[in-house]
Amino acid sequence: ILHSQFGVYLYEEGRATWLASDWSGRQTYLEDTFVVQGMYRHEADLEARLLDFVPPQHDAFVRIFEIRNRSNRSRELG
Repeated sequence: ILHSQFGVYLYEEGRATWLASDWSGRQTYLEDTFVVQGMYRHEADLEARLLDFVPPQHDAFVRIFEIRNRSNRSRELG
């Protein structure tokens, strides 16, 4: 996974945070699939999930990027 290309903008702090340098995580294959899952955590109570796969019937690379706010307060992310 080229996780260095993904980041999250923290509006309240006025800065971007990049998966390659500011997050800790790991990648694994989902059991009995060709889907790679990356799970990442950030010190600002954020979690990210990346899913990568190629559907066998298509010539396409699919990437799903999800962000979760684990803090008790509402926040604006971009």
